[in-house]
Amino acid sequence: MKKTKTIEKNAKIVNKYLNLKLKGNPKTLYDAAAHLIIHGGKRLRPHMVIKSCQILGGDTMVAIPAASAVEMIHNFTLVHDDIMDNDEMRHGVPTVHKKFGMPIAILAGDVLFSKAYQIISDSKLSKDAKIQLVSRLAKACVDVCEGQLLDVKMAEEKRIPSQKEYITMIGKKTAALFDVSCSMGAICATSNQKDISNLSNFGRNLGIAFQITGDRIGVMGDPKMTKKPVGNDLRE
Repeated sequence: MKKTKTIEKNAKIVNKYLNLKLKGNPKTLYDAAAHLIIHGGKRLRPHMVIKSCQILGGDTMVAIPAASAVEMIHNFTLVHDDIMDNDEMRHGVPTVHKKFGMPIAILAGDVLFSKAYQIISDSKLSKDAKIQLVSRLAKACVDVCEGQLLDVKMAEEKRIPSQKEYITMIGKKTAALFDVSCSMGAICATSNQKDISNLSNFGRNLGIAFQITGDRIGVMGDPKMTKKPVGNDLRE
């Protein structure tokens, strides 16, 4: 099976699970929480959870709650990023705060954050595995927040950040979720800490490479191909 087909197959499984978990009352709140999810996204991070589990001989279905939790956290960060940047569009549709208003958008992000931990807690994994998953995901969330603030501070500085400062920032802002995706997938398959650590390191390095590539595209990419504006981050 081609890699793109595998990603699409895993995305369909995760989407079905997410749709089940993001329903409730008040309906408007859950519509807002699911807004970005139903309108796009490659589900790359959930795919990494699932593949990391499979690499170590684990069952795909066992990893679905963890994969879905990571996607919820990712979308939580997108909702809040759009609020901070006052962005109006994402995935070709209005951002959550533009469509539903600021108060509902903030609450929708909070629901996504809380649901992520709820579905891990309700999963059929062992108590020890759940503790590890919650601990690692919580640390990743802290790292993302720290990285986001580092990014904001860099934009305020008049000097260009050093390579070390830049790697530290993207290592938290972006790579933390890649890191935790791989380590959570490993935890769903094994208790071997060396295997978990190796996949964690792989995820972190992949996340750093992913962000460097994205930043290069943001400076030199062809908007006709990338569908993204060029130069905005550099001007910022």
